[in-house]
Amino acid sequence: MHIELRTKARKITWTSDEDLRCAILGGMGFSTKMITSETGLTPCQVSYRLNKAHIKRKDYRDGNSVVAKRVMNAIPNKNTGIRNLLSLEIIK
Repeated sequence: MHIELRTKARKITWTSDEDLRCAILGGMGFSTKMITSETGLTPCQVSYRLNKAHIKRKDYRDGNSVVAKRVMNAIPNKNTGIRNLLSLEIIK
């Protein structure tokens, strides 16, 4: 029988590594499962923190977030070819 230990509730502090990492990864559009594995937070804690930070992963997928716009600007247009795309720092 597997018993999941409950984590102790605490205030969100955007200076803590867990909370800040959660916000950054969420802003980059990563899934809850990935964020929980990276931060050690539960799925509910991840959702709560992203909600409090007004971060919507949908904005990244739709191209409306600051991070998504930077990624799109880093990708060359279709006329420059795939070779230039492979030389981008974002892919390395």
